[in-house]
Amino acid sequence: MKLQWKSVSEEQEKHNSMFRDHRSLIEKDVNRTDRTNTFYEGQDNPGLILLHDVLMTYCMYDFDLGYVQGMSDLLSPILYVMEDEVDAFWCFVSFMDQMHQNFEEQMQGMKTQLTQLSTLLRLLDLSFWNYLVAQDSGHLYFCFRWLLIRFKRELSFPDVLRLWEVSHRHSRRLPLINRLFSNDRSSHTVNPANQSKRPISHYSEHLINQWPLSVP
Repeated sequence: MKLQWKSVSEEQEKHNSMFRDHRSLIEKDVNRTDRTNTFYEGQDNPGLILLHDVLMTYCMYDFDLGYVQGMSDLLSPILYVMEDEVDAFWCFVSFMDQMHQNFEEQMQGMKTQLTQLSTLLRLLDLSFWNYLVAQDSGHLYFCFRWLLIRFKRELSFPDVLRLWEVSHRHSRRLPLINRLFSNDRSSHTVNPANQSKRPISHYSEHLINQWPLSVP
């Protein structure tokens, strides 16, 4: 699949507006995704090249969806942890199988999640729900980005790793991600800035001690 998009000539690209638009959007988003993280900072960083290549390959894997803004945010932590293009790609594919409806044109997945969140709020905290309605915020649109990219831009990068691992490691709907992020894969490590390499499981083991999560 990677060879497919790499073999597209400039002349061919001129006659393929969809491919051209996806490539342009990916290049823009890659250049502004987690650039303060040591894995992606600087120019011509290998991490940036991998981020770009995995997203381009995914466009060839899923022609119908292609690339939609926000997908680079979902891939970035996975690639950071895996440090391998092939493993990161298939992990991302598995993740997108769950997230696919969130990025489709009709965004049915997002509509469903906002409805579910609305129901939970009414059941668990009716007074707060009534307050939101009174403030004309009952639609919960302010939660849209939280759900779309799983708090990726709301929390610090280390906290995102903790949150995602805890939410994925017991999920039966994502067997590949479970396998890649589980304790059994102790060889897969992360290297946060100013820290020595630690197994990804380190973060979930200490999650309770880390609450509340720090918001940048």
